[in-house]
Formats: sequence, structure tokens, C-alpha cells
Amino acid sequence: MAYNLFSLALLFSFIATISCDEALINKVCTHEYVRIDYCFLCFNTNPNTTQQDIYGLSGTSISCARRQANDLSVLFQKHNFIICHQQFQIVAQSIEAAYESWKRKDYDSVMELITEADKSYLTCSRELEGVHVPKKVSAGMSRMDNFILNAGAIVHTMLMK
Repeated sequence: MAYNLFSLALLFSFIATISCDEALINKVCTHEYVRIDYCFLCFNTNPNTTQQDIYGLSGTSISCARRQANDLSVLFQKHNFIICHQQFQIVAQSIEAAYESWKRKDYDSVMELITEADKSYLTCSRELEGVHVPKKVSAGMSRMDNFILNAGAIVHTMLMK
């Protein structure tokens, strides 16, 4: 009987941990400055998110932006969008540096680098105004915009904690 009670208690504590992690992800993704669908898209494509605290989730959000920036840089080169390719090399470098700063726990630098990435993103975005671009490019730009915004908002939330 004691063995069954212990097993049941252990099971409930495990379930409570899962619920807590999901609750944190829901809390982070429903923050007023976070784009909900892209937040869940980012975290759902990363299997370790259910084991992370707010610091881990902020790193995951930066990783999502990093992958998207690299993908878009290649896409712009492929479609010969020279200015956007150049700007996205800066975006990718800034986000990579932000991720390295995050690993060193230099969170002020993370925010500065995400802001720098956003400026280069906006330069490219302005360059594309009125230009017919392939759907893959416009969809990628939309994801990038949301991933940058989410990374900044989640890091900001982490800093306010």
C-alpha cells in the first residue's frame, strides 16, 4: 500500500511539473507584446521547451529568430535581392551574437543586438515595399518580423522578472 501511495505521489508531482511548464509557455506566449501563433510555433518546434524556465525560453526564442534569419539570407541570395541579402547577413550576425550574449548571461547586450537585427530587418522590409516577391520570401519576412518581436519581448519579460 505504501508503495502505491508513493508511486501515486510521484506521478502527481510529475504531472504538476508538466502543467507548470505548459503554464509558463502559455503565460509567455500570451504576453501582450508577443505574437501568440509564432510563439507557439517556435516553442512547439523545439522539444526541450517543456523543460525550460523563462531563461531557457528566451534562448529558444532567439534560436528561432536565428534559424529564420539564416534561411532568409540564403533565400534573398537565391532570388538576387542584394540589399536584403546584405541586410540579412547583418540580421543573422546580430542574432547569432545575441544568442552568444544570452549564453554568457549578458542580457543587456542581447536586447541591443536584437534591436540591431530589427533595424536591418526594417531596412530590407522598406526595400521590398512595392516589389513583387515570391510567396516564400513574404512568408519568411512575416515569420522573421514575429520571431524578432517575440525574442525581444520574451527577453524583456525575463529581465523584468
